[in-house]
Amino acid sequence: MRVILYFLAVVCFLSCKKGENDPYFSILSRKERITGKWTLKEQDITYRYSDPKKSYDSVVHETFLNNELSKDINLFNKPLDSEYDETIDINRDGSYERIYRFGVVYFIETGSWHFVKGSRSAKIKNKEIVVFEPEKIVEMDDEEGQQSEELFTGIQNTEVVFERIDELRNNEMKFIYQSVTVDTKQKEISITGYKIYIK
Repeated sequence: MRVILYFLAVVCFLSCKKGENDPYFSILSRKERITGKWTLKEQDITYRYSDPKKSYDSVVHETFLNNELSKDINLFNKPLDSEYDETIDINRDGSYERIYRFGVVYFIETGSWHFVKGSRSAKIKNKEIVVFEPEKIVEMDDEEGQQSEELFTGIQNTEVVFERIDELRNNEMKFIYQSVTVDTKQKEISITGYKIYIK
């Protein structure tokens, strides 16, 4: 009996802890924990654009705290600050709605989401990465409360987003970024940093 209980505890531990900083044990599954309405609490992301034809890199450092988004661009003399807030409602049926607001203008993004299966060759744990596939993005006017423009319709016109989950608790979720891509013109784009959401 003790052997069975020990085996079940080990299986439960391995199935619960997917992200690097996930709780060691949770009664709720990863899908149950990720569903719900999340609000962006904190963000610190650096984008670096390297062009082999130029002698300098373009660097954009984005930080978010206390409802203020600050963009520090190395080619500008001072950071660009704006009021900002973001929420994402993740549903069990595989749909989601993300709302992000810049001042009086805000955007509503709707689409589908799913977890990525684990891969030993890619060193990815099961359900460590969540994919958001936007199907529609609408620009709204906060003062009028009406749609002002439909920006994208159809998944072929939008960018699929892959988020690596570093931590997923019942009331806090952290995405981490550490990637380098090279486009068709041999320009290198690197992204490092994190985003923290709370329920």
